Amino acid sequence: MWNERNGGFRVERLHLEQMHDMGTRYTLRPRRLAFTLLLLTSSIVRAGSPSLGVILPRGAQRGTEMVANFHGARLENPRGVLFYRTGITLGAIESVNANHVKCTFTIAADAPLGVHPMRLVTASGVSELRLFSVGNCPEIVEIEPNSDRGQPQKIATPITVNGTITSEDVDYFAFDVAAGQRINIEIEAIRLGDTLFDPHLAVLDKAGAVLASADDTPLTKQDAVISHTFETAGEYVIEVREASYRGNGKSRYRLHVGDFPRPQGVLPPGGAPGEEIEVRWIGDAKLSTQKLTLPAAPLTGEFGLTAVSETGVSPTPVPFRLNGLAQTLEVEPNNAAEQATPCAVPGAASGVLSENGDVDWFRFSAKKGQALDFRVYGRALRSPIDSVMGLHKFKGAGLASNDDSGGPDSAFRFSIPEDGEYAFYVHDLLRRGGELYTYRVEVTPVAPSLTLSAAVNQQHVAVPKGNRNAILITARRGDFGGPLRIEMKDLPPGLAQHGFDMHASVGVRPIVLEATADAEMSARLIVVHGRHADESKNISGGFTQTIRLSAYRNSTMCSATIYKLPVAVSQAVPFKVRIVQPAAPLTRRGQMDVRIVAERGEGFTQPIGLRVLWNPPGVGSGTATIPGDKTEAAVRINANGGAALGDWPLVVVATADVGGAVQVSSQLATLTIIEAYVDFALEQTRVTQGLESEMVVKLTRNDLAKIAPPSAAPPASQPASAPPPKVTARVELRGLPGGVSVPLGEIDKETPEVRFALKAAPDARVGRHGGVFVHTEVMVNGEPVRFNSANGLLIVDKPLPPKKNAPPKPAQAKPTKKEEKKKRIRLPRRPDVKPIGAAKP
Repeated sequence: MWNERNGGFRVERLHLEQMHDMGTRYTLRPRRLAFTLLLLTSSIVRAGSPSLGVILPRGAQRGTEMVANFHGARLENPRGVLFYRTGITLGAIESVNANHVKCTFTIAADAPLGVHPMRLVTASGVSELRLFSVGNCPEIVEIEPNSDRGQPQKIATPITVNGTITSEDVDYFAFDVAAGQRINIEIEAIRLGDTLFDPHLAVLDKAGAVLASADDTPLTKQDAVISHTFETAGEYVIEVREASYRGNGKSRYRLHVGDFPRPQGVLPPGGAPGEEIEVRWIGDAKLSTQKLTLPAAPLTGEFGLTAVSETGVSPTPVPFRLNGLAQTLEVEPNNAAEQATPCAVPGAASGVLSENGDVDWFRFSAKKGQALDFRVYGRALRSPIDSVMGLHKFKGAGLASNDDSGGPDSAFRFSIPEDGEYAFYVHDLLRRGGELYTYRVEVTPVAPSLTLSAAVNQQHVAVPKGNRNAILITARRGDFGGPLRIEMKDLPPGLAQHGFDMHASVGVRPIVLEATADAEMSARLIVVHGRHADESKNISGGFTQTIRLSAYRNSTMCSATIYKLPVAVSQAVPFKVRIVQPAAPLTRRGQMDVRIVAERGEGFTQPIGLRVLWNPPGVGSGTATIPGDKTEAAVRINANGGAALGDWPLVVVATADVGGAVQVSSQLATLTIIEAYVDFALEQTRVTQGLESEMVVKLTRNDLAKIAPPSAAPPASQPASAPPPKVTARVELRGLPGGVSVPLGEIDKETPEVRFALKAAPDARVGRHGGVFVHTEVMVNGEPVRFNSANGLLIVDKPLPPKKNAPPKPAQAKPTKKEEKKKRIRLPRRPDVKPIGAAKP
């Protein structure tokens, strides 16, 4: 956390990350500003992971001490709270019951404003992430009934009201103003992450006339902001409701009302670390330009500027880009390429589309072969702009353009074709403009990047004492390839990491964490760091995970982005599993049954569910269950014909009910994938119902010689020099249609082909059967290796029918005259007998 008062303004870091040293044990120190653990001595009775539903109240004023109530399920034996941001310390922690924990928070006077992500830590693990808001105004609670405009709840400003909107509910609050007074109103609702709550605000006079209203505001997205100056002194009313008059018990809000500053944007929207910069606040008529000094070090994640004036502090910061790029501000007029503002590349260019139809141009010099990334930061910084960006040869033809790139902001990559002058432009898609339409274009060289993350359904890792658990780490490589090294730094004492290297061909790595039996229960937010396996490449990256808290039709409405992974050592559980390391490989188009053995605590008879955490490319796996009265089961693994060859990590996760679902993992085993030892070419074959045929299967490859023969001591009568026994494989023709049978076969390293004798029953299923294949089983290191060939074709025919209208032949029918004539034996002709019809001499 970095704070500085300069010219009446405070600069604050927005990103959701701890900044303090994580290398020491957590104790209750008075000024500790991040994660605090309180060790309790209460007995452990449940092991199911804690589930945190909500924290009440939904926020508090900074500079105060308050009690935060954590509500959920399986919250017994609370041990502390994980804070992702600085500014809040944990005092006393008390278990009210299994679903309720009270925590005493001390909120620093300079704590960052806005939402603070946090998690509850219990003896059984870590809860889901929930948000808690820190404000700067005194806090009160909405008091019902206040749903009648004629009987509103009276409030004194500045104030923060904590309320709830139920179905068709409307809350009214009355306040007094002086003539010419400007009042800002901001609501935190959907940003609290409780539910899909789209608030609507309105300011009414005593007669009920609407003076100002707001539904969605670019700065606060679905939440609303109103800034209104009152011409006449008197009492006015704020109306709060859900935009569609819906609501429920989870539709909670925090309403900030006062004459504090509430800028809705800043120009420029970015700057360099350590730079003294003049900014212009926009969206609040009482604010103007001010000078301030930015933090000296670049920060990871979001960063924001919070306005401070003699009337107070803005409830939440304005997002701001902080990096080392040299910045150029637009100089009007620059609406045409010929008027383009000169800028440096690499660098940043900032401006505002001040009116409808405005287009801003910037020009720069570049060298042939430069590969550059162009990216607009507009909507990402809560500007209403829907940007369009294009690149031209200066005073020449267009080269590239983009509207949306994974969101409303624009981005593209371009390789400079020749030395010269170039220009890019920015405008709004609908040609809109106004004082809030700020933007920042960052032009950077194409460079390798690496980002690590975890699966959405695994936001933390709890490892029971004396046990193991696993997590999948995903790597997103940008503009490079190669193997990676993944390291988890500053793990809680007693935890060890197994599995570091990620293969160049994949973007996922299962990592196993193992806790010693005497590890003390504790939790930390750890750094997950990745780098290229070749350190000379100098490519590295950190961990980022975006956690969705609410959504509408699969669109994220509220989320929190975190940069550290919660890891805890939890209480022991009464089961543990291990993989029996396969002694034989898995082949392409093969199957393997992996044995999983469970160690059960005395009296623990719950079934244990098993699944493989991650499969290598081309490999699939099933699930299995170890029944309550058993200690072993097998998980089937299959490889297709293109499965990735080599040695791959194999981890099985196991889940059982221990007063709630608990997950542990096996050790890190190895799965070796090879080509099948033999391969076959199946010839197309036909067989007729009731007859026999033969399918010839040629061996296109035979590597059985590579398998070591089984060791066996020769009998006493056999010479010691006798050859070792042959390695043979059993082959079976499978996928046959009903009614067709074939005996098993056997091959060895010298077999060139197999001839399967087919026998078709009179009622064998007729047709073309393309799913026929050879299944092979061979013993390797005492374990069966099973694999299949590619499919062949078997055609089953019906017998040929008799000829149409042909009479049946009797058993001993007399020959016809014609047949007798054909069989008549001609005797030799006498020389004195002339043929009939011969000419007379």
